[in-house]
This record gives sequence, C-alpha cells and structure tokens, in this order.
Amino acid sequence: MKQRYLLFALALGVLAKLGYSHAEADQLVWVLKPTSWLVRLFFHEPFSFQGADGYVFAQHGIAITRECAGVNFLIVLAAATIGTLPPQLPQRWQRILAVPLLLLLSYGVTVLANTSRILSLHFSEPFQSLIHTDYSTMVHAGIGTVVYLGFLMAAYFVFTRFSHKLSDSSLT
Repeated sequence: MKQRYLLFALALGVLAKLGYSHAEADQLVWVLKPTSWLVRLFFHEPFSFQGADGYVFAQHGIAITRECAGVNFLIVLAAATIGTLPPQLPQRWQRILAVPLLLLLSYGVTVLANTSRILSLHFSEPFQSLIHTDYSTMVHAGIGTVVYLGFLMAAYFVFTRFSHKLSDSSLT
C-alpha cells in the first residue's frame, strides 16, 4: 500500500512540475494573489498585477513573480506528505480524505512560506547593503532556502503529529 501512495505522490509531483515549467505569472494567480494579499497587509500599500511581472508593490520595490510563486515548495511538501502520511492511517476513509486535505494544507503552508520569505527579504535589505553586491543573489537564495526549509520541517512535523493522533484515536 505504501508504494501506491509514493507512486501517486511522485506522479503528481512530476505532472505539477511539467505544468509549472510552462506556466506564466497570469496562470499562477491562484498562488501569487493570496501571497500578495498577505504581503499587502504588512505594508498597507496597493499592489497591481503587471502580467508577466506578477504582482508589484512599486513603492517598496517588491515584485512577486512566477519564480516567487513557491510552486516547487508546494510540490515538495505535497509529495512528501502524500507519499508518507496516508499509509500510516488505519481507516481507508481516513487515507482517502487525507490526500485532498494534505493538498489543501500544503497550499496554505506554501502561501504562508512565500509571504514569510518575501517579508524576510524585504526586512533584511538594510543588512544586505553591508554585503558586497556580488553576493546579493546568494543572500537572496540563502534567505529563501532557510525560510522554505524551516517551513518544510515545521509543516511535516505538524502533519505527522496530526496523522499519529488520528491513528491513535481510531484505535481506541
């Protein structure tokens, strides 16, 4: 049974990656818009959708583009959780319901992780000016890596704890 979920998660991940690799910003509004809305809550500034440039906060120099969508993070989180957690659940109906629930939760975590990454980058800008400009891309990538890895580990821990609680409660 475990292999079925792993294969399903792998197939889902490959299909999502193929779709994402050909998507433009206007096709990723489903993930870019909620992220931009949350970022807007912090700045109280209007944002605008600029087609290929995604959502732009001109006053703050922030562009939430296709590359910032977090779809790769979503694919990894969804594949990791769908491939490993449902087989641990004892009831068939729990395993069936777990897949769409994990997809939905992975989407929500992705939007929160994207928002955190963008805000972390923005609020670290004063410190980035201390770094030689040749390293600014590495700093940008490093901050993104730390934020995404933190969210990935936290989400997996929470999802795992929740699935264990479901398993334990259905056994009693």
